[in-house]
Parts: sequence; structure tokens; C-alpha cells
Amino acid sequence: KDAEVCYAASDVYVLPTLYDPFANTTLEALASGLPVITTTSNGGSELISPGVHGTVLDGTPDGDQIAAALLDWLPADVRSAARDATRNLAEEHPAERTARETAAVLDSVAAEKSGYTRHH
Repeated sequence: KDAEVCYAASDVYVLPTLYDPFANTTLEALASGLPVITTTSNGGSELISPGVHGTVLDGTPDGDQIAAALLDWLPADVRSAARDATRNLAEEHPAERTARETAAVLDSVAAEKSGYTRHH
């Protein structure tokens, strides 16, 4: 119910998704200062610089691959070093901007298809 509390109680965020165009939880975790372990099937993985903001696993990872990634982020000093970088990355992608840019793309497609123009 209270995502902020869950993120605050965590050391690393793991989302080994099989498909997600862009998991918003990726940005939430980054904003909380957490390194993110996810897959190339998460569109949010495109933001992550491996070793800086988290780990990006190819394909469908097995338990051993996830465990190995977790071990990489186990040392407190490694997680601490990532904290500012993850927060800074999340701040580059605020929800308001994402919503505004998504609306602009949708408006553009709608205008192209039907002559529709949205007045802001």
C-alpha cells in the first residue's frame, strides 16, 4: 500500500520481467536510491547504465543469473556509491514530463490520422 516505505526498507530492486514496455516501478526504485536489476524486456532498462544504476540481464534470466547480480550489489559501499547516481537519473525523467511528452505523441498521431488538434 505504501510503496515509499517498501523502497526505503530495500537495498536493491529486482524486476526480472518477461515483458514490460516501461515499468514505472523502475523509476520509483531509482528515485528511492536503489540499484535496479531488471531485464532487457523492461523498456526502463534503456535508462540504466550497468554497474552505475543497476544490472540489465539479457533474455529470460534464471535464478543463478539473478543471484549473481544480487551478489554484485551486496556490498554496502557499492550500493551507497550508486545512491546519488540512481536518484539523479530518476530526476531526469519526472512523471509530469513523461505524461506531457506522451500526450504530445498521442496528439500528433491523432492529428495525423483524423485531422484532430488538441488545444492546450
